[in-house]
Amino acid sequence: MPRDPKKPSNSPKNCGRKVLDFFLDDLLLYLTILAVLLGAAVGFLLRSYDPEPYTIYVLKFPGEIMLRMLKMLILPLITCSLITEKLVLLKDGVKREKEESDKRKINLP
Repeated sequence: MPRDPKKPSNSPKNCGRKVLDFFLDDLLLYLTILAVLLGAAVGFLLRSYDPEPYTIYVLKFPGEIMLRMLKMLILPLITCSLITEKLVLLKDGVKREKEESDKRKINLP
């Protein structure tokens, strides 16, 4: 009996490909989780060795830069979000006032 080309086969090769596709779809998520776990493990291991202050400074420096960059990014995002929300509320208020004034004009004798 010939195999239907539209129906996927359940061969190990096809199942492996499905698993690989599943992980490749969210590769960045899995790599981020792996990096967090690896960083926590390295941090706990290095803490038990009682590193010198210079070693702590060298390891702390990239983290400080990243946190400062995040702070520089978050403040403008919050500001833009507040301004945008204020403008949307003003636009809705102006639209509502215009509709109410149009209703009043229509109801006038």
